[in-house]
Amino acid sequence: MPCFRAIFMLSTIFLGSTFANAQSNFELATDKFNSGEFKQALTLFLREVEAGNKKPQVIFNVGSVYLKLSQYENARAYFTQLLEEKNWQILAEFYLGYIAVKKKDIKSAKLYFQHVSEQNQYPKLKQVALAKLADIAKLDKHNDLEIKHGVAPSIFLATRLGLDSNPIAISDAFQIPSSQLEDSFYEVMLFGRKKLKNILSTDLDWQGYLLNRKYNQFSSLNTSTLNSGIFHQNNWQGWRINKGINIYLNWLDGEGFYRQLDVPFELKKNYAATKIRLEFTPGFVRGQSRFDYMSGTSFKLVGEAGWDFGDLELTTSYSFDSSNRKGLKTQDNWFSYSPTSNILMAQLIWHYQPDLDLTLGSRYSNSVYDGKDRLLDGDSQIKQARRKSDFLAFYLDIDYRWSNRLMLNFNFQSENNNENFNLYEYQRTEIAIGASYQFK
Repeated sequence: MPCFRAIFMLSTIFLGSTFANAQSNFELATDKFNSGEFKQALTLFLREVEAGNKKPQVIFNVGSVYLKLSQYENARAYFTQLLEEKNWQILAEFYLGYIAVKKKDIKSAKLYFQHVSEQNQYPKLKQVALAKLADIAKLDKHNDLEIKHGVAPSIFLATRLGLDSNPIAISDAFQIPSSQLEDSFYEVMLFGRKKLKNILSTDLDWQGYLLNRKYNQFSSLNTSTLNSGIFHQNNWQGWRINKGINIYLNWLDGEGFYRQLDVPFELKKNYAATKIRLEFTPGFVRGQSRFDYMSGTSFKLVGEAGWDFGDLELTTSYSFDSSNRKGLKTQDNWFSYSPTSNILMAQLIWHYQPDLDLTLGSRYSNSVYDGKDRLLDGDSQIKQARRKSDFLAFYLDIDYRWSNRLMLNFNFQSENNNENFNLYEYQRTEIAIGASYQFK
């Protein structure tokens, strides 16, 4: 099996010093393996297991020899034991995917290879997994296998229909009946991604989207966003580095609103059971025409940690977000658009069934604005003070995969914004149903 020999050599590279130690401990067995004497190598490795040596290196070696001997069920049994070992899980899943292909269990093979393709710990293994997914798609007579983050262009179309209880975000102080505020809306989003370059562990990708949101009554709140970005990825001392340029063009009710240029820099790494993500993003904003008060700069710092607990995924994050914009000055009033925000977020995903995910999340933001706003507040009194806000949101998402390409979803979100200006305080809920379809 020349294919397996190449994959086995790749795995030794990924394991680094850990596997090198395993080789030194079992030099004779390794020599037997390299010379093609697999039965003798298996005997030596099994003696270690029988003697009570059940370290991950030993289990991996036994599974590898069984695989070379085409004893797939025995190999599966040993690789499955490594799924609970965080440092060996990805490699075990790759080999279990390989075994699933041999057993013609296409569904399991897809799941294993897809998971391997979504990690960044072993870039070369990720590339091989993507190639395997592409091969599976070619072999599948229905050609309905979804390949995430593949080398081919990825395009999907999503739409939502919903009801917004307070699209204007108007304060309760005005005592306007909710029936006069709520409005229905629909959204359409077209997203695309294409791999432009792939050299060893370095990737260059383009991605972008077009998003339109339109209200039934409050058409002045209709928004459109066009995004395009190019990203470069590479590895450095165990970190996955993603950097690039992101451009946003925004319209409000068909009129140019503002343009934004972001330069994101992101680091990702897995520490045992914890997934770490760090981000720094400076940005430049240019308000269009009468929205020139939006012009200025921004920067964002993010620290994120995630954990997997079987069918549960927990993610928490902290963000520091700061803006420095011109602000809006009228004859009598001043409005600041330069908040400095501390943001906490938490999200729990429950993979309730293979095709059904439930997501619960919350977001809390404490913001202080630059300068002193001066305006006629909700109590009809002129007020001048530095604007401060506490924002809290909860959301529930239900995603159901109807097929490998079609996803149905339900969304509910509740927001509560408290401020020292009554004018800016509001409560808002949004409920929506939608669907998304991924094209080849």
